[in-house]
Amino acid sequence: MEMIGMSEFKLGIAIINMGGSDFQKAKNTAQLLLAYDIPCIIVLDNDAEKCADDLLRAKKASLTNIREVFRLSKGTIEDYYPLEIVAEVINQELSPKTPVSPEDFDSSKHGKKRLENFKKVMYEHGAGDSIEYLKSLLGSIGTKMLQKLGMDLEQELKEIFLLVENIVNEQ
Repeated sequence: MEMIGMSEFKLGIAIINMGGSDFQKAKNTAQLLLAYDIPCIIVLDNDAEKCADDLLRAKKASLTNIREVFRLSKGTIEDYYPLEIVAEVINQELSPKTPVSPEDFDSSKHGKKRLENFKKVMYEHGAGDSIEYLKSLLGSIGTKMLQKLGMDLEQELKEIFLLVENIVNEQ
């Protein structure tokens, strides 16, 4: 959101990490928000087709606060970070024994396989292997690096954030 001049704090919204693309977790989160009449948009990894379909059925049946369910076309949110940024975040924040370069990654991998590749490269370079920590660093530090370099946000993500903004403005 920061990359297109938006702030979740200024919009007065919360971004909730459901810890994966699990239908029951997403449904429970949407039900909790519905109890407080809070609209939600759910963004899932690309491989969560069944979860997305189940959520859309639940939306029609009872979870009327679900405004939209998106599946990321590239795989996971980490697929939207260039490998140069991933390598720089690892080098800057995880102090590997040997520096990581973008060429160390398998650029043909996407989704969960891409994350497994990140973990493998981190381990091989002595930077640990906590993919959850790397994901957190990419979200904070990696995004700031993208901004500093003046890189543009993918259109797909822009559209999701603009929908969020429209929903907030409707309230």
